[in-house]
Amino acid sequence: MLSSCRRCMLNQHFSLVPRLLKKSLSRNVGNLHRQNLEFRKSKIKLRNPLEKDQKVCLAYCTSELYFLEQMKQYFIKDSDIYTLGKLPKDAIDVLYIKKKKDEEDCQSEIFLFRRLGTFVGWNVQENEIHKLRQVFQEFELSPYKEDDILEESELMDFEMISDTPTNLMDGNIYVNDKTENNIQTLEKLAFSNAMALSVRLSMWETAVDTFSNSMKQIPEHMKEGHKVNMSRQEVLRKIGELLTLRHQINLYSDLLATPDFFWDRDELEKLYAKTCTYLEVGKRTKVMNEKLNLCTELVEMLRSHLNEQHSHRLEWMIIWLITIEVVFEVAHWIDRVL
Repeated sequence: MLSSCRRCMLNQHFSLVPRLLKKSLSRNVGNLHRQNLEFRKSKIKLRNPLEKDQKVCLAYCTSELYFLEQMKQYFIKDSDIYTLGKLPKDAIDVLYIKKKKDEEDCQSEIFLFRRLGTFVGWNVQENEIHKLRQVFQEFELSPYKEDDILEESELMDFEMISDTPTNLMDGNIYVNDKTENNIQTLEKLAFSNAMALSVRLSMWETAVDTFSNSMKQIPEHMKEGHKVNMSRQEVLRKIGELLTLRHQINLYSDLLATPDFFWDRDELEKLYAKTCTYLEVGKRTKVMNEKLNLCTELVEMLRSHLNEQHSHRLEWMIIWLITIEVVFEVAHWIDRVL
C-alpha cells in the first residue's frame, strides 16, 4: 500500500487527481524540484567559456560501455598520437592513454571507463576531443545521441601547483606537480572516476525525465475527468520501458559505490569522495530513485485502472449473456405453454 506522503508526491509531480493533494505535503515535492534545479545549475556553472591558457578536465558519456580490449589494441598498433599509459593491475575496467609527444608543461591524458561508457580528458583540446570521439565510436556499445552527450558533459578547471598537496577546492582541481608521475596519474584517476560517474548519472537522469514527461499527459486527462486514452498494449509498452530503465540503472548500481580500487588507498579515496560530494552524486541519486518510484507508482495505478475497466466490461458481457439466455428460456416456455 502506498504511503500518504508518497501518494501526495506522486500527484504533485504529475498533477494527478486534486482530491489527493494536501498542502502540507506538497511543499516536500516543491523541495524535490528545487533540489533538481540546483543540481542542473551546478552543472551549468561548470561550463564557463574557456580562457586562453585555462586548463580543463572534460568528461563525456558516449555509450553504454566501451570494448576496452579492442581499444587497447588500437592504441598499441594504430595510433600515432596517443599511447597506452600504465596503471596498477587492480585498476580494472579503466584504460589510460596519453599523448606521445607533448611540448606543454602539462601532458594531455585520457581515462576511459568501460562500464560507465565515459572518458575523461585532461588538458585535451576540443578539436582533439572530436577526433578521439570518432576513434572511440568503433569500440562503443549502444552509443548515445550527440545532443545528449554534449548536454550532459562535465567540465572542471584544474591547475598544477607546487606548494600544497593535490586537492579539490571551490570546484577547482589542484594537482601537485612535485609528486611522482605515477602518483599524479592515480590522483587524476580518482578525480576522473568521480566525474565519469557524475556524467553517467546525468544520462540516467535524462532518461528518467524523458520517461516521466511521456507520462505527463495521462494524469492531466485523469484530473479533468477524461478517460485514459491508452490501450492495454500501450500500457504494457510503458511498463516495459520502465522495467528496462530500472534494470539498466540497477545493473550498474554498484558503480555508485566507492570502487574497490580506492579502498586501500586512503588519500585517493578522499579525493574521489570529495569530488563526488561536490558534484552531489549522492543527492542526485536519491532524487533520481525517488522519481523512478513515482513513475512506478503512476504506471501501477494506470495498470490497476485499466484492469478495473477490463473487469467491468467482462461483468457486463456476462450480464448480457445471462440476459440473452433468460430471454431464450422465457421464449421457449411461452412456446410450450401456448
